[in-house]
Amino acid sequence: CTLNCDDDNDGDCDRNCDKNNDGQCDLNCDPDNNKECDYNCDTNNDGKCDQYCSGAISSNANLKYIKVGSYLLSPAFNENVTQYQVVIPAEETSVEIEAATVAPNAKIVSGTGRVEVQDPGITQPIVVMAEDGTVKTYYVVIVKQVNAPQSEIGDSNYEVGTLGNGTLTVAYTQGVSVKNIEPSNTEEYVQKFSITNTADKTITFGIYGVEVNNGFKSNDFNYSLYQINDQGNRVLVREILNIPALRNDGPIAEQLVIESKQTLNFELVFRFPDTGKPQDEDQGVSYKSKLEIRIAN
Repeated sequence: CTLNCDDDNDGDCDRNCDKNNDGQCDLNCDPDNNKECDYNCDTNNDGKCDQYCSGAISSNANLKYIKVGSYLLSPAFNENVTQYQVVIPAEETSVEIEAATVAPNAKIVSGTGRVEVQDPGITQPIVVMAEDGTVKTYYVVIVKQVNAPQSEIGDSNYEVGTLGNGTLTVAYTQGVSVKNIEPSNTEEYVQKFSITNTADKTITFGIYGVEVNNGFKSNDFNYSLYQINDQGNRVLVREILNIPALRNDGPIAEQLVIESKQTLNFELVFRFPDTGKPQDEDQGVSYKSKLEIRIAN
């Protein structure tokens, strides 16, 4: 129905109403015929426009929808939400972006049409201008699907000097090597290690990251250090929580103490949390490091 549509068959116009018989819609105009008013809307049924009225200059720069090919938009579209993400197959080199404005006299300035997608992905702004010049920008992060995150783990032992009648012995994972990481609030990359003091005296030591290769542009990739208690639970070490990952060789924790004949179990936990903001600059990068234990006394 294109004019004077009576959807409920009660004899009164519900959509695309021509009030002055000039052949043009004056009230509850639905030009795309989806049974939702687009302009000159009468929301309180008093026979007068009270929303998206074309007689006044509109400041509405909202979009009605965003489509990126046939791929799923996350979160689901809401005209008041401006940040979205779409995951596409790794082999895709371009996608078609479609959008439409809520207000009939608003216009999309840029951001739609065929868009090239470079590895590992892009952030595509969609700029909308309202009739009165108000500008609003929506952002779509288009991420290429990559292989599952990978980590390399290997057990080994080494000795750190001899003190008194014994040695500080470390059983540890060889190193951390992670790549193809996507933001996640649940994924962890854990490096477990234990330290045993076989000497006859208390030892002060430090934990250091060495052979560090950090490809992240931001500080979103971080680490936390935990000691594992007798119940198997994590106990945070010295507020070392969500510290930006090292960019060069350096200390993780210093001036730690281990008693004679004691064994301490640790977990160094790396995370790449989803911040809710575009993180495409960190997609597909890698991080590598090894641990080194140094005796301070």
